[in-house]
Amino acid sequence: MKILLISTSVVPLLTGRYGGVEKLLVDFAEQLIIYGHSVSIAAPEGSHVPAGCSHIQTVDLPEDADNDLAAYECYGHLVADYDVVHDFSHKQILSKRQPDKPVLNMIWDPLVTKYDRAPYNAVCLSKWQAERFRRVYGRETRLGGLCVNTEKYTIRPETTDRIRYLFLGKISPEKGVHLAIQLAKTCNLELDVVGGLIPSEYDSPYVSRIAGLCDDVRTVFHWNVSEEEKIRFLQEAKAVIYPVEQEEAHWLVGVEAWACGTPTFALDRGSMSEIIRPSCGVVSKGLSEMIRSLSVVGGFDRYAIRRYAETDYSRSVVVSRYLQIYQDVARGARW
Repeated sequence: MKILLISTSVVPLLTGRYGGVEKLLVDFAEQLIIYGHSVSIAAPEGSHVPAGCSHIQTVDLPEDADNDLAAYECYGHLVADYDVVHDFSHKQILSKRQPDKPVLNMIWDPLVTKYDRAPYNAVCLSKWQAERFRRVYGRETRLGGLCVNTEKYTIRPETTDRIRYLFLGKISPEKGVHLAIQLAKTCNLELDVVGGLIPSEYDSPYVSRIAGLCDDVRTVFHWNVSEEEKIRFLQEAKAVIYPVEQEEAHWLVGVEAWACGTPTFALDRGSMSEIIRPSCGVVSKGLSEMIRSLSVVGGFDRYAIRRYAETDYSRSVVVSRYLQIYQDVARGARW
């Protein structure tokens, strides 16, 4: 099958770095190539696509950051050459401009409120998100999900004495970074804060606020790190803390943590209670409940957590599920 994957126009696909949509797209591309499919990626300048994958360069950055229309002008005329297109972008312009094409649209926005009309052939990340999409637009969607490279994200058996906790993700208010620091201080925990933003957001006042809340001893702000360092933080953390403020459709960092055998503690927002099993973490209704949970961390089987990631979120499992959907789309299915 000849497949085109459309990236966002916000940031390039980088080697040695990490990011939600972009990281997932690279994992998809690599697994599809392993399965013997011909894969192209439409992505911004400077992107490093996986070996065996062709690159259709779209926008220049930072000039056209988040300019999905400009990106479409670069790949739209090539769509007819592919059996199926998987659109990972935020605005799904292709399905609006060429509604007769075999396109699968990934839905990201957790509230599903930013589309002027519902894109056809929508695929959601969780049952919670699918229900929200149905309620807002009155249309059905397929269930897809996220994946992680379980050959790269692994348990380190030598990591036995886990002391420090971890917040990993975008350094923005809706992710609850300040709350993670507050929780750590209240519970007298040592915390590493790891994450960043796209370059245009580096001057965010919130980043300065977070840096000021850290003391470089018990609470350490590491900002952006390499992919290898990120995995090490996940492998060595006692647990990941995620007091997210917004409703979220899924949680890629959580999946990556489980692949490393690390439990997670999150607030009950969006899909959290759906995806976090009691065997791999705790979902709390509020901060006071989360404080109580963090005070008695223990009893988790790291290898049972790892098995959950392997059986539900490995690349082979998830991409195989999407391939079945691709085949339906290529044959003309519409929903």
